[in-house]
Amino acid sequence: MGFLRCAVADVNLDLRHQLSRVIFSGYRQVERSWVVRARTKAMWGRMRDFVVYDVIHADDTPHRIALGVACGMFVCFTPTIPFQMVLAVALSWLLRANKVVGIPLVWLSNPATMVPIFLPQYLLGCQLLGMKAMDVDFSKLTQTYTDWDEQFLVAWGLMEKIFWPLWLGSIIISTLVGIASYYFSLFLIIRYRNRAINQRIKLQ
Repeated sequence: MGFLRCAVADVNLDLRHQLSRVIFSGYRQVERSWVVRARTKAMWGRMRDFVVYDVIHADDTPHRIALGVACGMFVCFTPTIPFQMVLAVALSWLLRANKVVGIPLVWLSNPATMVPIFLPQYLLGCQLLGMKAMDVDFSKLTQTYTDWDEQFLVAWGLMEKIFWPLWLGSIIISTLVGIASYYFSLFLIIRYRNRAINQRIKLQ
């Protein structure tokens, strides 16, 4: 009887341990999903504040502001991540656009968004060039590496395989995104400023 009680106690203990692991695992998954939702909500909140306070209220003409947004979005969708801020400023200077509003937009292109941004561009380039899409593991770009040199070598080795189709697709998509961003931003800025003017006239 004593042996049976010990066996039953051991089984109950194992069941409690398994149950606790299941509960803890579920808690961790819920916690991670909550963290992801919170970070996503915070990111969209920062983007909204940027559009409202930095873009619409920028001390410049609607055309120059919208063109600066277009430059930032164009560069954002090109595979030039280490140099995107410099390229955005240079392109804005070349086109005489607002140089400030486009800089934060290039941050939309980051290790977390590289795959959904660049994979469709690569597939489009392959389709236009009549090439067969290679089995490229884009997830390597989102991994965490111990140092910058290792990450650069991984990115460079990947770029050597997909350079031409990726660049062709990125130029096409970046141009379309830039044009759409210009007209959409111009519409929002003009509409907001006209509404603000009409409200000031009514108050007088």
